Amino acid sequence: MGKRTKLFCSIAVASVFVSLSPASAQSSTPAYHTTLYSDAAHTTPVGDIWWVGCDRWNNPNYRLEGTYTYYTEDELVGYCVDGQMEWIF
Repeated sequence: MGKRTKLFCSIAVASVFVSLSPASAQSSTPAYHTTLYSDAAHTTPVGDIWWVGCDRWNNPNYRLEGTYTYYTEDELVGYCVDGQMEWIF
């Protein structure tokens, strides 16, 4: 094999490893708006959990407004992709 062939083989192998590395893979995490209700019948909303941003590891950040309860309804509103919010509406 000549120098030129070895160089092209090295570049091809390197590009495979780069394309498979976690840093180059685009990851995303779903984010939700959650409505909190006073009872299991979901008749009276008493609070909300709002999606307010993403950290650099694609974890959504949330803010609670109102009263927290275990009676919830989630609505997918977007994704954290590469540390940025991508809304779906």
